[in-house]
Amino acid sequence: MKVKVLTPEDKDSILKLERSHLPEDEPSFLEWHASWREESLDHYLDKGWSYAVLNDSGISSYFLAQPILFLHGHMQSLWLEHLYFQSPEERDYLLDVAYRTAREKHLQKLLFSQQLVESHQLESHPLIKEQTNFYSTNTTKMT
Repeated sequence: MKVKVLTPEDKDSILKLERSHLPEDEPSFLEWHASWREESLDHYLDKGWSYAVLNDSGISSYFLAQPILFLHGHMQSLWLEHLYFQSPEERDYLLDVAYRTAREKHLQKLLFSQQLVESHQLESHPLIKEQTNFYSTNTTKMT
């Protein structure tokens, strides 16, 4: 499989790919809450930690990721925010890319949300359930 680091120039391709799977009745509402919305892509795509699998027509599968520093006592971790894939083979390949990238850069953990793990059946590497009890407070109006 051919893989590449995503850049800001890939934003339109990703939006087109993701929007093609939205229901036609409320696409903008669903997009606003998606991890791949435009503001998110603006943040992730220039960091150099997000990758895509390419086919003959362009991006086929991809993930958005960024390093997180000093979380739960670990100096550096790679947070995988979003994963989109066309096949289980592409999913597993991208997860391996994320894993190898984290190892090569000497990051201590590759982190996933519980929702991401459960919705995409992530099983290609042994997963450890991390500390999940935390609290937050909103600093802006949240709906």
